[in-house]
Amino acid sequence: MIVDRICVGLGCALSVGLAGCSSSSSSPPAEAYVTASVSGGGCDLDLSQFAIGSQSSLAVNGQGANVSCSVKANGGGFDVSLSASQGIWGFSVTPQGHVAADVDGGPAPGTLPADINDRDPAVAVTLYDNTSCVLSYESPGHGSVGPGKIWGTLTCTDLVSSQSVQVAGGGTQPMVCSGIINFEFENCAQ
Repeated sequence: MIVDRICVGLGCALSVGLAGCSSSSSSPPAEAYVTASVSGGGCDLDLSQFAIGSQSSLAVNGQGANVSCSVKANGGGFDVSLSASQGIWGFSVTPQGHVAADVDGGPAPGTLPADINDRDPAVAVTLYDNTSCVLSYESPGHGSVGPGKIWGTLTCTDLVSSQSVQVAGGGTQPMVCSGIINFEFENCAQ
């Protein structure tokens, strides 16, 4: 009889605790779409290899992809931190910085640094490293950036490859490539 009362009491305590937990709401997971093309001097990157999600079906964090992003209002613009990767052999793009608000006829959005990384678990490397990709918004003046979201294009003229090329007189130097990175991030921290 005492055991029954203890179990009933414990069952009630568990029910109350679970009911309290189920009432909390959580924000939707971060989502992303990223593609890149890189060219010039042996730098070509196969687009079929570098695609995270698609325009019609964004990659969702925790569902075969790792998406982490933050787009926070600050000083008339936005502080942006973006990261996305998908698959064991996938890639990631990680621009971070401050961009202007998306105002029709307003200032140019700015620049963001971008890296394209090989996600091979055996030997992960940064394939291309850049500090000055020029950002343009996908739909200028129509909400291409806002709290928790951003979509646009990065044009990178000085992507530095982790591969080196031989130079006259001996020695090596990194290959410098150019690239275009199209992206959309949604449900980001704000």
